Amino acid sequence: MIRGGHRRVAYGVAVVDVDPGSLIGGRTTITVSYYHSSAATAANRFPTPVLFDRFRLHRLRRDGRPAHPGHLAAER
Repeated sequence: MIRGGHRRVAYGVAVVDVDPGSLIGGRTTITVSYYHSSAATAANRFPTPVLFDRFRLHRLRRDGRPAHPGHLAAER
């Protein structure tokens, strides 16, 4: 188990959403959301996952002008 603040966390899952953008050479965005949940118990067999963290990655698409290493950026 992982400690998440003041409570114990049984498991977590990352959900990845990709927006390829709509313009040639435009920006692609990847959003990663991490959810965690407490362990199942007899009283709560299906605990609800809770959003713990989210971040986004951006990159220019390669179908336009040539990309260079500085085009990858992250934001919280």
